[in-house]
Amino acid sequence: MFLSSLEKYILEQPGVVDVSAGYGAPLNQSVLQSWERLKGLTLTDDIRDFYMSHDGAYLIWKYNHNRNSIVLGNITINSLDDLSVFNPFNTCANTCTPSLYDLQDKNDDWDPFYCINNKIIIISSCPDTGHTCLVFDENSLFRGIWLIDLALNCHLMCDTFSDYLRLCQVHLGLIQWPYSLVGLDVSNHYKAWFEIFIPKRFLINNKEQEQDDDSSPVSVHLTTPNFSLYNQRPMK
Repeated sequence: MFLSSLEKYILEQPGVVDVSAGYGAPLNQSVLQSWERLKGLTLTDDIRDFYMSHDGAYLIWKYNHNRNSIVLGNITINSLDDLSVFNPFNTCANTCTPSLYDLQDKNDDWDPFYCINNKIIIISSCPDTGHTCLVFDENSLFRGIWLIDLALNCHLMCDTFSDYLRLCQVHLGLIQWPYSLVGLDVSNHYKAWFEIFIPKRFLINNKEQEQDDDSSPVSVHLTTPNFSLYNQRPMK
C-alpha cells in the first residue's frame, strides 16, 4: 500500500484524531485497455502500474482544533470508473453564453492546453483548490499532471504521475498544497497548518526564488519524499 508509511507517520503526530485510508481492488490489463480504447488515449506505464495495484486510493486525516475535528489532509486518486473528463468549453452553437473560447480569442497567451481536441481527465478534486488532472494533447500524448484552479487557470504541477504521488506524500496531503507548488497564494488559514506540520516547505520556495535570481543550485528535491521536512512536531 503506497500510503502506508505516510499513514503511520501522521498517526504519530500529536493532535491528529483520525486517519482513514482505503484502496481499490487491483484492475487487470484488459480492463485498462478497454478504458483506453473508450477514451481514445494511452496511459503511461506508471499510471497503468498504479491502477493494476489499486483501483483508486484515498487518505484523509483530521486534527483536533479547539475540541473540533477538522480535515487538514486529503490525498485522493479517483477509481478508473470515476475518472471524469473536464470540458472547459461551451460547445453549443449559436449561443451568447460566455465560454473559455472568449478568453482564447482575446488573449494571445491563452494556455494551449485549453484546446477542444485535448483530453483533460480529473483524478482528484478539492473545493478549496480545484481539479488535479491528467492532460493528453490532441495526439493523445501525455503532457503531465495539471492543476485547474478555482479561477479555471491551468498550472503544470509535474511531468509524471509517479512524481505527483511523491508530491502528495511530501506535502502530507495538506489542503491547498498544490498552490504552494505552482506559485499560487496559500490562504493564511492553511498556511498556518503548513508552518506547523511542514515548517520548511516555504523555505524551499525561497531557495527556488534565489536560484532564479542568482542561478545558485537548489539542494532540496520535492519529488523525493523526505521526512526531514517535518522536523517540528505540532502542538496539541
